[in-house]
Amino acid sequence: AVRYNLGIGYTNNQGEQKDVLKKLNLYWNNSVNIAPGLTVDVNLKYTSQRSKSGTPSLSSLSYSGKSVPYMDFLDESQQPARLDLTYSSEFMDQYYPGKLLSWDYIPLEDYKHSVSTTDLTEWYALANAKYQVFDFLDFTSGLQIQSQQNRNTTQHDPESYYARVLINQFTEINSASNSVKYNIPIGGIKKDDVVSGSSYTWRNQFNLAKVWTDFDLKAIFGSELRQNKIEGNSMQVYGYDSDPLRTSPVDYSRTFPTLPLGANYSIT
Repeated sequence: AVRYNLGIGYTNNQGEQKDVLKKLNLYWNNSVNIAPGLTVDVNLKYTSQRSKSGTPSLSSLSYSGKSVPYMDFLDESQQPARLDLTYSSEFMDQYYPGKLLSWDYIPLEDYKHSVSTTDLTEWYALANAKYQVFDFLDFTSGLQIQSQQNRNTTQHDPESYYARVLINQFTEINSASNSVKYNIPIGGIKKDDVVSGSSYTWRNQFNLAKVWTDFDLKAIFGSELRQNKIEGNSMQVYGYDSDPLRTSPVDYSRTFPTLPLGANYSIT
């Protein structure tokens, strides 16, 4: 006898913050009686999922570094308002005017310029074979394979708050020559984080169940081999442009004085 089961599921959700989740699930099961006393079951599962960021949550916003119970998102002319996310606007407007990029954070616009996507792909396979050796003894052997990859990509275009502030912080201004050096080039910033994992499990087992008039005997004997492997990598590039595709080199070997406070940091 042969039995098949097939399942398909698809999800497409958009949250209240314009975040998007798309997910596809496929499931296939097959059970076959190959010979008297011998049964083989095969299960396959596949998952593909993509999520995309949306607007920031209210709890993530602050004013001059402090959380407040309410704030204005539109100014008096009904245009998207700017927030002092890190430093006060009065202080930053006086700091090397005309030499740096804007420090403004505009929550109603910035999410369009900083977009995160997460892609998850997973395969799962399970095969079990069962053989009835005697009426009181059976043997099972099972192999399980699982593979998963999770990729998180964040792209900050040149108009994003993240890119502008990071470029500003690593900018060096020579007051004597009135020159400006951008240690992080003006442009976009892209970050990729990838984590991959795989596992393999092989299990063999004898099952004994013998019944006599006065007592029962039950026993199992088996072995299992298992291997798990996880690896990942992370990369961030600067001066990123997708069309045409290009990036710009930066110096990772030294520290730089950062604005506006002058502390030394390296580019990561």
